Amino acid sequence: MESENPTPIGSMLIAKGALCTIYKKIWISCSHQIIHPSYKGKCSTLHGHNYKVEVWLTGKLGEIGMVLDFNLIKDIVNQYDHKHLNDEIGTTTPTAEVIAMIISKDILLVNPNINNRVRVWETESSYAEYWS
Repeated sequence: MESENPTPIGSMLIAKGALCTIYKKIWISCSHQIIHPSYKGKCSTLHGHNYKVEVWLTGKLGEIGMVLDFNLIKDIVNQYDHKHLNDEIGTTTPTAEVIAMIISKDILLVNPNINNRVRVWETESSYAEYWS
């Protein structure tokens, strides 16, 4: 794929607009409780998890040669670290699926032109994934 307008970055040229995928993994600790009349599982009591959050972003390289700064991705996810998710995201059902969707939407607020995939691991064997 040929890109438009090569831009000098240090001693190399990058192709502004070239498509690239980046990946970031972050761990956060949060509490939550699933509060719904039809849910009777053990997650209906207040408890917490050490979530592993994985983020894939695909987009065009910007002027400085980034899809999005890795530290910005970390900041977006870390806003939920050591928080009670029911209060923080404003829902009575903060499931792994909902958390993945919320983080994805937060990323799109920063750059709506990025395709993203967010995977939230609730345990070592259970995750939810949201694509946008």
